[in-house]
Amino acid sequence: VEAAIGDLPSLANGGGVEDAIPYGRARQLSDFQKCMRLGSRVLANHWARALLPPNTERIKYIPEGGDWRSIPHELLPPGMQRALRKDHTTRYGRLSRDQLAGTLLTKPDPHWGTFIHYDLNQQRLISVREAARFQSFPDVHRFYGGQVDQYRLCGNAVPPLLAEAIA
Repeated sequence: VEAAIGDLPSLANGGGVEDAIPYGRARQLSDFQKCMRLGSRVLANHWARALLPPNTERIKYIPEGGDWRSIPHELLPPGMQRALRKDHTTRYGRLSRDQLAGTLLTKPDPHWGTFIHYDLNQQRLISVREAARFQSFPDVHRFYGGQVDQYRLCGNAVPPLLAEAIA
């Protein structure tokens, strides 16, 4: 995960911009990050869907690589309060910087998967650009439409590097 998105600027919950912005300073880039940046001098679609209460409170308890089982029982949605601790292990999942990203869905809803950014200083969902990076869309590829549409395009897509390998 970090090798894919660790070079992208930090965002606040619901923050970022759709328009192209400069990358800013980045430390050593991974080979994948270099590949994704190739031909692009600006970053687009780096904006995150806003989490609202009570989810903003819930995710504060989830450590890197953790999930719903770290959330205090009284803060869980009613259905999750009845769930067995061995079930639904990707719900309210926080990415781990040194693991693979999970399956990308058409919207980053924490109730359905691992979509919370790994950086504990960024208490937010992944951005459209981060989702695009996980799918191997190069940064020169811009997504258009509303934010929901952009997430849907990422989630429904065949990853370009997979398509290239098969072709």
